[in-house]
Amino acid sequence: MTPAPAGALPRGCRELRLRTTMEVYVDAVRLAWAEPCPGAVRHVARLAGATMADAGFARRIPRPQRRPDYDYARRVPLWDCRVQPGAYTAFGDCTALLAGVDDAVAAFAAGEEVRLSFDARSVPEPAAGTRRTWVLDVAGWCKDMDLHTGTGATLDPLPVRDGAIPGADRDALHRRHNVRWNGGR
Repeated sequence: MTPAPAGALPRGCRELRLRTTMEVYVDAVRLAWAEPCPGAVRHVARLAGATMADAGFARRIPRPQRRPDYDYARRVPLWDCRVQPGAYTAFGDCTALLAGVDDAVAAFAAGEEVRLSFDARSVPEPAAGTRRTWVLDVAGWCKDMDLHTGTGATLDPLPVRDGAIPGADRDALHRRHNVRWNGGR
Protein backbone atom coordinates (compact mmCIF):
# COMPACT_ATOMS: atom_id res chain seq x y z
CA MET A 1 0.00 0.00 0.00
CA THR A 2 1.39 3.38 -0.98
CA PRO A 3 0.96 6.11 1.64
CA ALA A 4 -1.12 9.09 0.61
CA PRO A 5 0.76 12.36 0.16
CA ALA A 6 0.32 15.13 2.72
CA GLY A 7 -1.84 17.10 0.27
CA ALA A 8 -4.30 14.23 -0.33
CA LEU A 9 -7.05 15.85 1.76
CA PRO A 10 -8.84 18.93 0.46
CA ARG A 11 -7.52 22.23 1.83
CA GLY A 12 -9.29 23.15 5.07
CA CYS A 13 -10.71 19.63 5.56
CA ARG A 14 -11.87 19.35 9.19
CA GLU A 15 -14.05 16.21 9.07
CA LEU A 16 -13.68 12.61 7.94
CA ARG A 17 -16.36 9.93 7.75
CA LEU A 18 -15.50 6.45 9.02
CA ARG A 19 -17.74 3.58 7.94
CA THR A 20 -17.66 0.10 9.40
CA THR A 21 -19.92 -2.78 10.38
CA MET A 22 -18.10 -3.09 13.71
CA GLU A 23 -18.83 -1.38 17.00
CA VAL A 24 -15.91 1.05 17.29
CA TYR A 25 -15.18 3.70 19.91
CA VAL A 26 -13.00 6.57 18.73
CA ASP A 27 -11.63 9.17 21.12
CA ALA A 28 -9.37 10.93 18.66
CA VAL A 29 -8.04 10.58 15.13
CA ARG A 30 -4.71 11.91 14.01
CA LEU A 31 -3.35 11.75 10.48
CA ALA A 32 0.33 11.40 9.78
CA TRP A 33 2.31 11.08 6.59
CA ALA A 34 5.52 9.17 6.17
CA GLU A 35 8.50 11.39 5.54
CA PRO A 36 12.10 10.47 4.86
CA CYS A 37 14.28 10.43 7.93
CA PRO A 38 17.85 10.02 6.75
CA GLY A 39 19.23 10.33 10.31
CA ALA A 40 17.30 7.32 11.60
CA VAL A 41 19.39 4.24 12.31
CA ARG A 42 17.84 0.81 12.77
CA HIS A 43 19.38 -1.68 15.17
CA VAL A 44 17.84 -5.05 15.94
CA ALA A 45 17.97 -6.37 19.51
CA ARG A 46 18.53 -10.12 19.62
CA LEU A 47 15.77 -12.27 21.04
CA ALA A 48 17.16 -13.62 24.31
CA GLY A 49 14.22 -15.85 25.21
CA ALA A 50 10.53 -16.61 24.83
CA THR A 51 8.36 -18.39 27.37
CA MET A 52 4.77 -19.60 26.98
CA ALA A 53 2.77 -19.05 30.17
CA ASP A 54 -0.73 -19.44 31.56
CA ALA A 55 -1.39 -15.86 32.62
CA GLY A 56 -5.11 -15.86 33.40
CA PHE A 57 -7.38 -13.06 32.26
CA ALA A 58 -6.88 -9.40 33.07
CA ARG A 59 -9.78 -8.21 35.23
CA ARG A 60 -12.30 -6.23 33.18
CA ILE A 61 -13.16 -2.77 34.46
CA PRO A 62 -16.36 -1.38 32.95
CA ARG A 63 -16.24 2.25 31.83
CA PRO A 64 -18.91 4.65 30.59
CA GLN A 65 -20.46 3.88 27.19
CA ARG A 66 -19.51 0.18 27.51
CA ARG A 67 -15.83 1.09 26.93
CA PRO A 68 -13.87 -1.56 28.81
CA ASP A 69 -10.51 -1.26 30.47
CA TYR A 70 -8.39 -4.14 31.77
CA ASP A 71 -6.22 -4.39 34.89
CA TYR A 72 -3.27 -6.58 33.91
CA ALA A 73 -2.06 -6.76 37.54
CA ARG A 74 -5.33 -8.37 38.74
CA ARG A 75 -6.10 -11.73 37.12
CA VAL A 76 -9.06 -14.05 37.04
CA PRO A 77 -8.64 -17.74 36.12
CA LEU A 78 -11.68 -18.10 33.83
CA TRP A 79 -13.38 -16.04 31.14
CA ASP A 80 -16.41 -16.49 28.94
CA CYS A 81 -14.66 -17.44 25.72
CA ARG A 82 -14.16 -20.43 23.49
CA VAL A 83 -10.87 -21.94 22.36
CA GLN A 84 -10.27 -23.72 19.08
CA PRO A 85 -9.40 -27.39 19.52
CA GLY A 86 -5.83 -28.18 18.55
CA ALA A 87 -2.20 -28.65 19.58
CA TYR A 88 -0.98 -25.51 21.37
CA THR A 89 2.58 -24.64 22.36
CA ALA A 90 3.69 -26.29 25.61
CA PHE A 91 4.19 -24.00 28.61
CA GLY A 92 7.83 -23.09 29.11
CA ASP A 93 10.63 -22.17 26.74
CA CYS A 94 9.54 -21.62 23.14
CA THR A 95 12.43 -19.45 21.89
CA ALA A 96 13.14 -21.74 18.92
CA LEU A 97 9.63 -21.13 17.56
CA LEU A 98 10.10 -17.35 17.56
CA ALA A 99 13.77 -17.05 16.60
CA GLY A 100 13.06 -16.19 12.95
CA VAL A 101 10.39 -15.62 10.33
CA ASP A 102 10.01 -19.19 9.08
CA ASP A 103 6.26 -19.88 9.45
CA ALA A 104 6.84 -21.82 12.69
CA VAL A 105 4.35 -20.41 15.19
CA ALA A 106 3.84 -20.36 18.91
CA ALA A 107 0.14 -21.13 19.31
CA PHE A 108 -1.54 -19.79 22.43
CA ALA A 109 -5.13 -19.46 23.57
CA ALA A 110 -7.11 -16.89 25.52
CA GLY A 111 -5.66 -16.30 28.98
CA GLU A 112 -2.17 -17.32 27.86
CA GLU A 113 0.81 -15.20 26.86
CA VAL A 114 4.26 -15.34 25.34
CA ARG A 115 6.80 -13.50 27.48
CA LEU A 116 9.66 -12.15 25.39
CA SER A 117 13.07 -10.93 26.51
CA PHE A 118 15.66 -9.19 24.38
CA ASP A 119 19.39 -8.60 24.76
CA ALA A 120 19.55 -4.79 25.04
CA ARG A 121 23.35 -5.01 25.11
CA SER A 122 23.24 -6.16 21.47
CA VAL A 123 22.13 -2.63 20.51
CA PRO A 124 24.64 0.24 20.74
CA GLU A 125 23.91 3.23 22.96
CA PRO A 126 22.27 6.11 21.09
CA ALA A 127 24.53 8.93 19.96
CA ALA A 128 24.56 12.12 22.01
CA GLY A 129 21.63 14.35 21.16
CA THR A 130 19.52 11.51 19.76
CA ARG A 131 16.83 9.39 21.33
CA ARG A 132 15.98 5.71 21.17
CA THR A 133 12.54 4.37 20.33
CA TRP A 134 11.82 0.66 20.79
CA VAL A 135 9.50 -0.96 18.24
CA LEU A 136 8.26 -4.55 18.48
CA ASP A 137 8.07 -5.87 14.92
CA VAL A 138 6.15 -9.14 14.73
CA ALA A 139 5.29 -11.58 11.97
CA GLY A 140 2.33 -13.76 12.78
CA TRP A 141 -1.37 -14.31 12.66
CA CYS A 142 -4.46 -14.15 14.80
CA LYS A 143 -6.66 -17.06 13.83
CA ASP A 144 -9.96 -16.54 15.58
CA MET A 145 -13.30 -18.33 15.53
CA ASP A 146 -15.09 -15.61 13.59
CA LEU A 147 -17.57 -16.97 11.05
CA HIS A 148 -15.60 -15.25 8.29
CA THR A 149 -12.29 -16.91 9.24
CA GLY A 150 -11.56 -19.84 6.97
CA THR A 151 -11.05 -23.04 9.02
CA GLY A 152 -11.62 -20.96 12.18
CA ALA A 153 -13.38 -23.76 14.05
CA THR A 154 -10.06 -25.55 14.64
CA LEU A 155 -6.48 -24.46 15.29
CA ASP A 156 -5.25 -26.46 12.28
CA PRO A 157 -4.32 -25.82 9.60
CA LEU A 158 -1.80 -23.27 10.87
CA PRO A 159 -1.32 -20.35 8.49
CA VAL A 160 1.73 -19.72 6.32
CA ARG A 161 2.97 -16.59 4.56
CA ASP A 162 1.55 -15.95 1.10
CA GLY A 163 3.21 -18.28 -1.37
CA ALA A 164 5.28 -20.05 1.29
CA ILE A 165 5.53 -23.81 1.38
CA PRO A 166 5.86 -25.16 4.93
CA GLY A 167 9.31 -26.71 5.35
CA ALA A 168 10.67 -29.62 7.34
CA ASP A 169 12.20 -27.24 9.92
CA ARG A 170 8.79 -25.68 10.64
CA ASP A 171 7.17 -29.08 10.96
CA ALA A 172 9.94 -30.35 13.29
CA LEU A 173 9.57 -27.26 15.54
CA HIS A 174 5.81 -27.79 15.70
CA ARG A 175 6.19 -31.49 16.57
CA ARG A 176 8.63 -30.55 19.35
CA HIS A 177 6.81 -27.55 20.87
CA ASN A 178 3.13 -27.62 19.85
CA VAL A 179 2.18 -30.66 21.90
CA ARG A 180 -0.33 -29.34 24.46
CA TRP A 181 -3.81 -30.41 23.39
CA ASN A 182 -6.61 -28.03 24.17
CA GLY A 183 -9.99 -29.52 23.31
CA GLY A 184 -11.83 -26.22 23.28
CA ARG A 185 -14.25 -24.71 25.75
